[in-house]
Amino acid sequence: MSARHSRSVLAGSLFAVETVGLVAVLYLWLPLYRRLQAGPAGDRPGADIVWKALLVAAVMQVCYWGRRRIPESEGEREGVVLGHVLLFLSRLAFVFVGSSFSLFILRAQDTHASPLGMIGSLFILFTIFCYVLDLEQLARPRLVRASSHREHG
Repeated sequence: MSARHSRSVLAGSLFAVETVGLVAVLYLWLPLYRRLQAGPAGDRPGADIVWKALLVAAVMQVCYWGRRRIPESEGEREGVVLGHVLLFLSRLAFVFVGSSFSLFILRAQDTHASPLGMIGSLFILFTIFCYVLDLEQLARPRLVRASSHREHG
């Protein structure tokens, strides 16, 4: 197995773990999001999920920063449709981050989060933002390659 192939497998594996982490965070986060959206959520509404979500976010951060240390390969970047899907998913995730942050601000008056909950929420939102950057990094070469084929073809 070549070093280039090994790097590619490692990068793909780290991204897969990040993706599973995102699904886990959403699974934990969505019930809390619905509670906050429905009205005042009382005192420390996320106390039951904060440590689980922080652990998942920490693993996602390790994977994200680990992927950033792997040199980019110059392999084929085919798949303009895949590029569009990845970019769409990145935008969708970013909208979720924005709406979650807005919801926290709106509920600050009638819901009392712990300091750990507030810091943890910001860390989780930042982690999702990093995942969005990863999706965009995977999508852009596919879109650029497709547009350069059109220009030169």
